[in-house]
Amino acid sequence: MALRFIDGFDHYATADFGKKWGGVSAGSPAISAGTGRRSTASLRCPTGSSLHLTLDAQQVWLVGIAVRITAFPTTLVVLLAWLDGVTLQGDVGITNTGAVLVRGGGSATLGTSTNVLSLNTYYYLEWRLLVGNAGIGQSEVRVNGVSWLALTGVDTQGTVNATATVLKCGTVQSSAGSLDIDDLYICDGTGSAPHNTFLGDCRVDSLLPNADVTPQQWTPSTGTTHYTLVDETAPNTTDYVSSSTPTHRELFGMQDLTAATGTIYGAQLNLAALKSDAGTRSIKSLIKSGSSEILGSTIALSTSQLYTLQIQVTDPATSVAWTESGINAVNCGAEVA
Repeated sequence: MALRFIDGFDHYATADFGKKWGGVSAGSPAISAGTGRRSTASLRCPTGSSLHLTLDAQQVWLVGIAVRITAFPTTLVVLLAWLDGVTLQGDVGITNTGAVLVRGGGSATLGTSTNVLSLNTYYYLEWRLLVGNAGIGQSEVRVNGVSWLALTGVDTQGTVNATATVLKCGTVQSSAGSLDIDDLYICDGTGSAPHNTFLGDCRVDSLLPNADVTPQQWTPSTGTTHYTLVDETAPNTTDYVSSSTPTHRELFGMQDLTAATGTIYGAQLNLAALKSDAGTRSIKSLIKSGSSEILGSTIALSTSQLYTLQIQVTDPATSVAWTESGINAVNCGAEVA
């Protein structure tokens, strides 16, 4: 599987960045209601504001974002950067004329597009980075499906490692005005097509629990209806379902997709969970489609609420790509590990 992470910025609040991302790298990024591409939320990044996400070491990374800029920077605003630890391997940004610029290891400029972006307009920007020394490295940027820069044999390696592990997203360097980001995906270069190359313009829909289904072996904190305790747009700890019994399961019916068209490249189950006391407690995410079930990896919980993420690129019931009806029929939940 090469689809690694998706985010539509619609199911949590600014205070929750550290629950899903590694946290805030700089400045004051925020979840901004109504500023996404479809009147949903966006990641709004004022001057010098960014998030970071730590993943495993990969030589090839692909990132797609819907991006809108309200003012051009004085010199350069970096939108996305891949690092090996704290050292830059490559980044992509926007110049003071609206051109797209890519840099490699050591912040050397590798290329600048002749095409330019317009202000206050959403574009879907995708960037593929292959980390390598001169003669090996690659960096390609596509905007709305069109290749604006395709550089091969360039130096995209600033360390001894031909890999990157940390993504920074936002106004990594100073800019004028604000920047909105929506509909983000991250892939690596492993696995098979289509998940190891450009996915094209994508959207990310957030679906919340909206029904009780069986099994429901966890205990509600109040009342008898389970799903209403976990259906908040931003997760909280004031109402919840809980269990301390290994193998106990809890499943929910989910909201439907609306007017989905094109390929569904994958689904990501986001569970906001924590343990209530000292001692070891673990959880597994659970996706059920028809009679088929997929359990996620065993995740050790903290006394602070964090998201556990499960990516599923195929429908467990069919073993092929998701369809709208398949997504709409799925149940999601968790098992005590």
